[in-house]
Amino acid sequence: MKKLIMCIMALYVSFTFIPVKLNAASNIESSSPSASGNARPPESKEVKAKLLRLDEIKAIDKSELKSSERKELRSEANALHSEVRHSHGGFYISGGAVILILILIILL
Repeated sequence: MKKLIMCIMALYVSFTFIPVKLNAASNIESSSPSASGNARPPESKEVKAKLLRLDEIKAIDKSELKSSERKELRSEANALHSEVRHSHGGFYISGGAVILILILIILL
């Protein structure tokens, strides 16, 4: 009985992901070609300015700075990085949440 249930669940999972894979292939063909091969949303001026500032922070020679100045730069870089990451939008889900969802699906 357990083998039957596991086979049915494996079949269900395989049929669930096959259409998504086929849909992704058709979307790539219909979209405009890009150099990297994946389409990204256009970036706003604020995001470009934040990325430019991040590059400036990376280019700074930190060996001549005091520890308090390095700490300020690090906190600014972390804040800018998190703002840029969240500005793209999207849906982020942690590994623990994925495992929890899979367990709930299996049990229900």
